[in-house]
Amino acid sequence: MKNKTIGNDFIILLARLLFSSAYIFSGFDNLIYFKAAVQEVAVSGMHWHASALTAASALLEIGCGLMIVVGFFADLAALLIGFFTAFAAFSIHHFWSYPLAQQHIHLVLFFLDLSLVGASLYVYQASVGKYAIGKGRFSLAACLAKY
Repeated sequence: MKNKTIGNDFIILLARLLFSSAYIFSGFDNLIYFKAAVQEVAVSGMHWHASALTAASALLEIGCGLMIVVGFFADLAALLIGFFTAFAAFSIHHFWSYPLAQQHIHLVLFFLDLSLVGASLYVYQASVGKYAIGKGRFSLAACLAKY
């Protein structure tokens, strides 16, 4: 039975790593290709402070992604990234408002975002496992339980 627990903890770590990799990559990609990312945000209809929104979203993606990987406040990071992804789904990939030629790709990206919101809820609810900085001690639920 002990080997199964070690295997489960490794799978939980691998799942956190795979889930977070998309966000970490996207965050660095938005910083590297900052002008293009700002333009994408502006084209989607959020002209107000597109540069600040792009920078904030990149930092959120990288920061929360790394927190989930290492298991430090992973539940809080998962909630933040879930809300961010839901916001992105409806504000960037609003497929219903794009021209017909662009609707399909935004429809796919919209539902991809929704699936990531579901995954973030799962990360929020699930244990971080053995391989984490927090190991339950630094989780949001544990901190709130003290008060």
